[in-house]
Amino acid sequence: MHLGAHVYDTDSLIPLGGSCIPAGSCAHLHFETRQSSSDVPYSTRPFDDVNPEPWLVPQLTARSAMGAMAAMDYSSGNQAFYTFATRPVDGHLKLNFYSASAGWTWLDENSPAVSANPPSVALGGRVAQISFLDNGGVLRQYVFVGGTNGHLYADFYSTTGWRWTDQSSLTGAPAFVREVVGAGTYIESGGARDLFVYVIDSVGALWQNSGYSSTGAPQNWANLSTLATPYPLGAFSLPSLSAGVGATAGVTTTGTHALYAFARGSDGHLYLFVWSDQSGTWLVIDEHIETQFPGVTIGGRVGVDSFVDDNSLLRVYAFVIGTLGRVYDNYYDGTGVTGWHWSDQGLPNAQGISASVGVGVTHFRQSGGALDVYAAAIGTDNIVYLNAQDLNQNASWGATPVYPGLTPYTDVGTTAFVSPSNGSQGLYTMTTATVAWSNVERDLQLDLWSSSASPSWQALDQGSL
Repeated sequence: MHLGAHVYDTDSLIPLGGSCIPAGSCAHLHFETRQSSSDVPYSTRPFDDVNPEPWLVPQLTARSAMGAMAAMDYSSGNQAFYTFATRPVDGHLKLNFYSASAGWTWLDENSPAVSANPPSVALGGRVAQISFLDNGGVLRQYVFVGGTNGHLYADFYSTTGWRWTDQSSLTGAPAFVREVVGAGTYIESGGARDLFVYVIDSVGALWQNSGYSSTGAPQNWANLSTLATPYPLGAFSLPSLSAGVGATAGVTTTGTHALYAFARGSDGHLYLFVWSDQSGTWLVIDEHIETQFPGVTIGGRVGVDSFVDDNSLLRVYAFVIGTLGRVYDNYYDGTGVTGWHWSDQGLPNAQGISASVGVGVTHFRQSGGALDVYAAAIGTDNIVYLNAQDLNQNASWGATPVYPGLTPYTDVGTTAFVSPSNGSQGLYTMTTATVAWSNVERDLQLDLWSSSASPSWQALDQGSL
């Protein structure tokens, strides 16, 4: 996803979604879902999660992802799920929306009947998404996507409905947006809601578009590649950035507001751009994967996620694909400047299948109370594999189902959901798929695991984009 996701990625999250209406009547969205009716919800302590699940932490109620997002609409009492993907045939942004009251619905966000002032150019590439509840209890959605003209567009839902804005028309915007990296949000100590979206321009510089939700879409641009100071000072010169990995934003248990954006350099290294309100300045750090794994460089992204664990430590995860198709995890354990580590997550299966396309990263609490992190990637065999690990880096891979006739080929996003009513959980991984019956059609596929279904794993066809 791209889409994203969500798309955290992204940092990501999730809803229960239930079962789709009969196969073929929904849309082709590839969700890998794991649910357990015995799972318990997250803590509802303020600042318990840097990427709080809105339906679990009403004090914060905000989240970001790449392409897919779950949310609880407290105004109606219903869970909601949003997944966005660009349609290859015409470059329209499509929304596959679920609510408990209406089921699954497809919307064309480029239709003036759906969203006001849609772009006149084709859209494509990664989609970044933000979701939160405003002070009036209205569930707000923001989607950021690039156009073929090199502009960044925002499509957002307010009290007056969906509407588009051209972010590249603002003063100080980059001349050409090549790629959307990710997005995030948090609430300032004074109560204002801040929005952040990150993009890479045509010369490989990382930019931030930021602003307050009260003004609609973000209003300010900044070139972080020129603003950020290399750390340690003078240790390296930042190269051009070849691709994004993901971004996240949030508030720690101590009240520190933090921003993280990850990108791959033209030298194959992973670069972290980090900001906190304690320092008020941006730093950029070369995470040096080759120091621990000689000869390894970054070949692709999986996604980004963050949260605060039960020991009040901030956890940040950036999953990437190495040049030999192995998945690596760059993670922060919350223990200061020495708290960044690398972990080799290996190949997706024992037969030597390599990871080819990352899908996304998310987390949720298991029924036993432990917080686990999930990363999904498409293998070279076109099967989506899921990596599950605990906070001690104990991890394992598993393959997810594929709907007959569909071949997943690119990512939409990964998100997770915990029901506020009964604590049941869902894990969703979305991919766009080619179809055996058409050279043109592109579908979204839904893979669902449910404790109430038999068999527990089901692959459902959500329909065409």
